[in-house]
Amino acid sequence: ELRVEDMARSLEEFIGAALSQGASDVRAPVAADAQWVWEDASLRYNGQSNIREHLTRLARAIPNMSVEIVGVAREGARSVAVDACCSGTQETMYLPHWPISKFVSWRVRAVVTLDSRLRITKGHIRLLHEDRLGWQPHMIEGLSNVARALAGTPSGCRVLQRAI
Repeated sequence: ELRVEDMARSLEEFIGAALSQGASDVRAPVAADAQWVWEDASLRYNGQSNIREHLTRLARAIPNMSVEIVGVAREGARSVAVDACCSGTQETMYLPHWPISKFVSWRVRAVVTLDSRLRITKGHIRLLHEDRLGWQPHMIEGLSNVARALAGTPSGCRVLQRAI
C-alpha cells in the first residue's frame, strides 16, 4: 500500500511538469500505458505520449494556468482522490468548455491510481460545483460550448442540471 504523502508528492511533480510546459519532461511521472479520462465529456487519452501531448497543448493554450490542490484523500491501496482548483485564461482554443480570453476557475476532482514506482497509471477527472461558490458567467458560457457532449454522460448531465 502506497503512502498518501508519496502519492500527493508524485501528483505535484506531475502538475508542475505540466504547467511548466514540460509535460514531455521525463520527470513527469506517467506510466507508458497510462489512461486519463475526463468523465463529464467522455474524453480519453491513452498512453504516456498522448497524455503528455494533451498536457503540452493545454499549457500552450492556457499559459497562466494554475492548479491548487485543496484536498487529497485515500481512495484505495494505490489511489487518491484529489480536489483541485484550476484557473487561467485560455488564449487559443483547446478545451471547449474553457472560454477564450476570459479568466475562469474550475473546481475538479481527480481519482488517480499510481503504480509501485509512483507513476500515474489511471486518472479520472470530473468537474465539481459547490453551490456556495455560484456559477461564473464565463463558466456557463463554457458549459454551453460542450453541452451536447456533457449531455451524453451521467456525470455530464449532473453538471448541466446543477448549472441550470
